[in-house]
Amino acid sequence: MNKGLKKFFSYWFSEFESGLKNIDSRSRPRLLRYCGEAYADSYIKDISREAKVKSSDLGQLLKNLSKKFPDAEYEMVSNNVIRVIYNKCGCDIVSRGLIKSPLFCGCSVENLKSNFQVALEKAVVVKLEA
Repeated sequence: MNKGLKKFFSYWFSEFESGLKNIDSRSRPRLLRYCGEAYADSYIKDISREAKVKSSDLGQLLKNLSKKFPDAEYEMVSNNVIRVIYNKCGCDIVSRGLIKSPLFCGCSVENLKSNFQVALEKAVVVKLEA
């Protein structure tokens, strides 16, 4: 990314981050849902589909996802619960330092939700643990 563009995005995202802090806690997830779904649609859903096709069961799917996303750990807690631990945020916006607010993690939750819905072919619930 060239220097001028990085400066523009840094400014834009810092203002977005300020606005995110001022949105009520009920509205914030709705806004971030669109962000997370758009990010998933960009290419991540295709990776999730591919991991599913190459998997014989849920355990294998989690192993395949771990290979594709090495900064996350996937653990089966029960038949209906998968714990995902991010060792490092994989979001380009965060990794480039354009936004630092933990509130933006709601976008990652929605991204993860979209990806698991594609891979598991059913609705899922994703909760962010503090």
